[in-house]
Amino acid sequence: MTLHLMKKFVLISLSLSFFFILNGFSQSQELALFEKILVSPNINLVLEKGDKEAIRFDSRGIDEEKIKFEIKGKRLRIFLDGAKVFPKNKKIRNGNWKQKINIYEEASVTAYVTYKNLKKLEFRGEEKAVCKTPIETKKFVVKVYGESEVKLAFLETAKFKANLKGENRLKIESGNAQKQIYKSFGENVVKTKNLLSQKTKVKSYGEGKLAFNSTEKVKVTSFGEVEISYDGTAKLKKGIILGDSDIRKN
Repeated sequence: MTLHLMKKFVLISLSLSFFFILNGFSQSQELALFEKILVSPNINLVLEKGDKEAIRFDSRGIDEEKIKFEIKGKRLRIFLDGAKVFPKNKKIRNGNWKQKINIYEEASVTAYVTYKNLKKLEFRGEEKAVCKTPIETKKFVVKVYGESEVKLAFLETAKFKANLKGENRLKIESGNAQKQIYKSFGENVVKTKNLLSQKTKVKSYGEGKLAFNSTEKVKVTSFGEVEISYDGTAKLKKGIILGDSDIRKN
């Protein structure tokens, strides 16, 4: 391969995969376009709407080169080295026993992300995600896995979907969603009473607690001991209900 062709190959590769390794100090870095965010374990997230996509980090107890992010297919992915999907563990000896511990257990990392348009947020682990500015889009999806806390100040959308697995907490303080769909696996807590909606669909597996608002229709399918309370004038339609479910209109 000639030197000219090698240079072209490198440039094409960089354009297909936008990848950075960023120092752990609070220096803002402008980003390429993204509409989805995936945050891996051990990272807190603070979202803010702005004119240009950007990111910066605040970190303690971790080497700077361990904090990474990449943009592929309009998706921003933030992760720590070796912990892209699951926490990175190491074995230690405790007396006569060996046990696994998270190597980033003592680390503190917060990603501050500026977005222009956001369509999907996926969050994993036991950390917190906060957005204090409006999210306005035709369809918005939230996926949360683990024991995380996600708090959104305002959402304006035609369709909102939330998929929760574990013991997570989701709160939306205000906004409008014509239709909202919740799938809860585990002991998740959903508080979206101030998110005004017309139609709501719930599938719950476990002992979740959901509180929301709906004016036309509520459909519930439940396996377990879910607690559901809703405001509004919606009519309730029950699907398959197995277990001690408490479904009530306020």
